[in-house]
Amino acid sequence: MSEAEPNPFASPALETPQVEPSPVPLRDPSRDVAATDLAVVQEVSPPWNGRVLTPWHFLWAHLSRYWIYLLPTAFIFYVGNPILSTWRVSIFMSVALLVLLLMWGLFMFSSNMMVPFWFEDRYLASKLQREVRSRPESYTPAPNSTHCLFVACVPPENWQRARHQLSADVAMMRIDPYTATIYLEGDQFRYRIPVASLTYCSVEHFSQRWTEIWLLRLNFQATTGPQELFLRVSDAEAFNNPTNSGRQRNAEKYWTRIILLQQQHAAKPTSPVPGGPS
Repeated sequence: MSEAEPNPFASPALETPQVEPSPVPLRDPSRDVAATDLAVVQEVSPPWNGRVLTPWHFLWAHLSRYWIYLLPTAFIFYVGNPILSTWRVSIFMSVALLVLLLMWGLFMFSSNMMVPFWFEDRYLASKLQREVRSRPESYTPAPNSTHCLFVACVPPENWQRARHQLSADVAMMRIDPYTATIYLEGDQFRYRIPVASLTYCSVEHFSQRWTEIWLLRLNFQATTGPQELFLRVSDAEAFNNPTNSGRQRNAEKYWTRIILLQQQHAAKPTSPVPGGPS
């Protein structure tokens, strides 16, 4: 049977472009991975624990957002008051001042929505860095290093609470590629989490009004049993792109680093840790 001759009047077939798969597909977490190592979770010993997440520091962290607004706002009223009090003020000056006040109010409102934790994170990070440096022992002896990142531990039971009640702990996180270990030096607890102890790693999120809060989820086997952490990456890391998608990409960036470390150790012949998932 002869082949059908091509129709010269037929429309040319559209070619589907070949898309190369990503070497690390984002948000495709490894599930039920057998742990081949154990993490260590320790409570920070007194008097070094609980010195950052206090009601007093929460208050000052929240007020730090408004201290930055205070001086420009006072300057606007200082300049605008004599203008508005003058009867001979021009219509143009009145409209210009009104537009300036509206734009300034819009900026304050939008910054509160777009970077909801930026000012608070900067304040708490500086306090935690100072406390960590004063400790006799620490997983992050140089908390001001560019390799350290401020994170907040946000357990699921806090997701419906007010913004200032979300964090159960704050910590400085350091991902060491040489030892393939995640170090967390917190206000209450410190963690040493080898990537070989991870049983599940993903990116999760929940919403509060218009704000999406993206979290790095870590499930791991520790010497005390299975553990789970939900880490909110500092808003200061996403300040150049202060949107929901920017916070998502920022959380996925650190998720990718952890997954790559996991893949590097996956080919090593190791035996599963007793008590881990089969």
